[in-house]
Amino acid sequence: MKLIEENSFSPVLGLTCILFLFSACQPQPMSLPTVTATLSLAPTPTPSPEPQIDCSEVERLPNDSVEAQQIVEEFVLNFKEQQPTEYMGMAVLGRVDRLGEWAVIQGSISGDDKNILVVHRTSEGYQLVEEYLVTPSLAADGGSNKRITQYFLEKLPEAPQALFTCLEQTWFPGRQARPTEPPHAYQLIYIGTDNGNTTGTTEINAIPFDGSEPRLVLSAEMMVMGLVLSPDGEQLVFWGCPGAIAYDCIPPDEDLDVWAVNWDGSDLRNLTEGSAANDAHPSWSPDGRQIVFESDRSGTLQLYVMNADGSQPRALTDNALQNGEPKWSPDGKWIAYHCRQGFNTSICVISPEGQPAGGMISGTEPIWSPLTVEGGLHLAFLCFQGSHSDICTARPDGLGLVNLTNTPSDEHSPAWSPDGKWLAFVSNRHDDIDIYKICVTCPGERFTVRLTEEPRAAGWPVWSPDGNWLAYADVPGQTLMLVKADRSGVKFLAGDIFNPPIWRP
Repeated sequence: MKLIEENSFSPVLGLTCILFLFSACQPQPMSLPTVTATLSLAPTPTPSPEPQIDCSEVERLPNDSVEAQQIVEEFVLNFKEQQPTEYMGMAVLGRVDRLGEWAVIQGSISGDDKNILVVHRTSEGYQLVEEYLVTPSLAADGGSNKRITQYFLEKLPEAPQALFTCLEQTWFPGRQARPTEPPHAYQLIYIGTDNGNTTGTTEINAIPFDGSEPRLVLSAEMMVMGLVLSPDGEQLVFWGCPGAIAYDCIPPDEDLDVWAVNWDGSDLRNLTEGSAANDAHPSWSPDGRQIVFESDRSGTLQLYVMNADGSQPRALTDNALQNGEPKWSPDGKWIAYHCRQGFNTSICVISPEGQPAGGMISGTEPIWSPLTVEGGLHLAFLCFQGSHSDICTARPDGLGLVNLTNTPSDEHSPAWSPDGKWLAFVSNRHDDIDIYKICVTCPGERFTVRLTEEPRAAGWPVWSPDGNWLAYADVPGQTLMLVKADRSGVKFLAGDIFNPPIWRP
């Protein structure tokens, strides 16, 4: 007799049926009730819940915060002393998470590889405890998140587990969300040569922010120096002469002139062709109608102003000083320049009509603030204490002078952020030449942020128009690089540049 249908057998039901049939074959007293046997299986054990991790315990430190800087700088100092060979390829520019005396740093290595570094606070500062190298192939692997986390959990059982289990995908190269970037319409303009050295044909190139193929703006057998973009972005002016990029004019007695070229590379023209003197260092007026420049046409170096097409030049200064390298203020009211007397160089400020704003300012390399800076228009410049230079600021009349850096190191190349809050500069503090920024308008004590962290010398910082990035060059090789203004990322753009780059919105 078929008790159950095929494919519907239950172990409990089957065993009940067997017991029932067995009891039916035995003699049973009529007075006893029928006995029914049942079997109950033990319940499946419930797995113990995994311990709950409180990710709020982990601090994600802003990359340009004082705390993040301290952790990175202490780690780098110890790392350089312990592993100088490996340090030569490292640029620590990344996110920092901290929990207690432990921290995780996302660093970068020259090339496509990345490092995730676990550091621990000791009496000598933060020391490297463990690191994980993330290659491009691993970054593309969907399991890299779990793999990296598990690696640290196994290697460092004494460290807080939350520091690793709370890592997010944004840590891992190749799978992270793209950072906020300027529109691809942003471009960087730089001077190079067709053969990558100073003997080739000069090239002016424009490279899109995303690092795609550069566009050749101008190719010419001439020396080209000091690119300046017109306020409307449609023209470039520079100073130079027929010859080579970094050599004297050819023939040697050829004078320097101010040149202009359209953004598309057309209509290269000599704006000071009628001058038999050296004309250099042009600067646009904010309305784009005039250009101020230096010239020795009177026998001494003086300032001149001409129309944007080179017509109607007029002398702006005429005195016993050597006056040069003018910079027109963004409101159009003032022109700052170097005024030299013998071996002493100062900063002078005059109106376009030649009226002085105040007395001479002791310093060099004047750079105008944007109009957005708190307290009105200011100059940033190099001020000197003994044999080293600092970064100072002052009003156009020279009053309200403030030494921002005031360190025993040499600082130079100041550059204002578009919002006027920060000044970037170059410094040789910490035994390296790197890019830093200092908060000019932050309440309380000013603090400095190190933006680059690599053994190669860095220079020529220039802010992007939106203030999110800085372009700079590292040497040797004058490689054009970009670094996030909060130091969270760095990337390569081009090689063999020979002058400071400029941005074109």
